[in-house]
Amino acid sequence: MSLLLLASAFGAQLTFQLDKLRQPLHDANETQLPSLKSSKFERIIMKHVLILAAALVIALSGHAFARLGNTEDQVSALFGKPVDPGKPDSHGLTTNMYKNPTGEYLAVVQFLRGHSVAEAYSRVDRRKLSEKELSIFLQGNSSGKEWKKDPRKLAWERSDHHASAWCESLSGRPTILIRTK
Repeated sequence: MSLLLLASAFGAQLTFQLDKLRQPLHDANETQLPSLKSSKFERIIMKHVLILAAALVIALSGHAFARLGNTEDQVSALFGKPVDPGKPDSHGLTTNMYKNPTGEYLAVVQFLRGHSVAEAYSRVDRRKLSEKELSIFLQGNSSGKEWKKDPRKLAWERSDHHASAWCESLSGRPTILIRTK
């Protein structure tokens, strides 16, 4: 959302600059750009700004949360250093806890051989995750596949059968858990 506001503000600033170009020049010539050319120029510039803004929104929206298969470095680039870093267990599984940059969510990510194999997301305020939030977490881990919901409970399986997800309460926090199979 803030990226859209930034793009909108950038577009407004660009329009302001174009309007200044259309005003008479304050030199000896006092000429004005032809309105047909400046109007066409403005449409071309605004089109490019909107395409750039849309591309940024699409590119950045998918990186808001970790994804199964991400490396520890990729997850740290998204969340920063773990708030509770773990040590590898006897099977080589490392469990790290992160807080997203806005401070709204806790993420517990398990790594095996340096790649994420399981992730759990919950709200810091312990409120239930909304349908929209669940959808965002599932979509971020879809790998371009569809999630099939179990009609009997809050559980999903990815259509390629390589990942599953479910909701449960952990330590009093409503949580979505996503793991590879």
